[in-house]
Amino acid sequence: MDNVEQENGLTAQLLGTWWAVAFDALIEAAGSERALEAIKPHMRNAGAGGTFFIKRRMGWEKETIENACMTLALAHTFFGRSVDHAMAREDAECLIRISDCPFSHGPKETCIGLCYHALQGMGPAFGRDMEVDMPKMMKSGDQFCIKYVKRAGVVSNLDPTEWREVGFHLEDLSREEREWFFMSYMGEMWMIVLRAFNDLFGEEETMNALVPRMRAQGLLLSAQLRMERADMLPGDAVVAVVKAMGQTFVMTRQGDVSLLLIEECPLSGSREACYLYEAFLDGVCNGLKGDSGFSYQHRMTEGHDVCRATIH
Repeated sequence: MDNVEQENGLTAQLLGTWWAVAFDALIEAAGSERALEAIKPHMRNAGAGGTFFIKRRMGWEKETIENACMTLALAHTFFGRSVDHAMAREDAECLIRISDCPFSHGPKETCIGLCYHALQGMGPAFGRDMEVDMPKMMKSGDQFCIKYVKRAGVVSNLDPTEWREVGFHLEDLSREEREWFFMSYMGEMWMIVLRAFNDLFGEEETMNALVPRMRAQGLLLSAQLRMERADMLPGDAVVAVVKAMGQTFVMTRQGDVSLLLIEECPLSGSREACYLYEAFLDGVCNGLKGDSGFSYQHRMTEGHDVCRATIH
């Protein structure tokens, strides 16, 4: 495994974990129904945005059922889902079937939030008269998930002789493009939950709920890193994480203290994400060396040109 692949793997692990931790905490604090209602509009917007991006990138902008089917199928492959079938009937209706999904092992709210609400946002982006549904869901006890698109007013025809398999051009995207889309989308999913949490409870309560959980996740990562490399130092671990997060940085040492200068950061637009990231890195450092820690002195989220942090 090359360095780029390792960094991308860590990025996916971090963003997926942070999203799941934040969503679990939101459900615990607000209850299932209220949590889903809070993220619904954001998820619909994200589903629509992702659909428009794929349609433009692949040249599938014409509002046909086949293009809708290919877009829906391709989008799902970005998230580690294996699409069993992508099928269409004339220019009337289409579906994809999925029987292997990494989110099927999480809470039902994960599937509803990430899959169903995003699908609702994708509908209008497929075409002005397109309707969407999710009649089968593994989290509801089904053996597979089905996502369905049809033109308004169409009466479904289940005659298998009228349906055909649709290819979705997986090979037309490079590994780099697929990974960029996945990481961008997972980062947005984390931000959506933080935004919803903050909307419902305010920044102070959001931080009280999430900071301890993020620090605990940092401690867990430190144990993983120590298993991979027994002599891993806190500074080495921080460098691995900031590289995975796509931050532009300079690391220097002054005696027993490492100084981290961050010039560009994808989290610079969110105060909440910045504080949670600090808690996570503090947990990583403390887990690797009991008297070590991580803290910011300057943050771009508070108006500074750069972020400055120390690892002691």
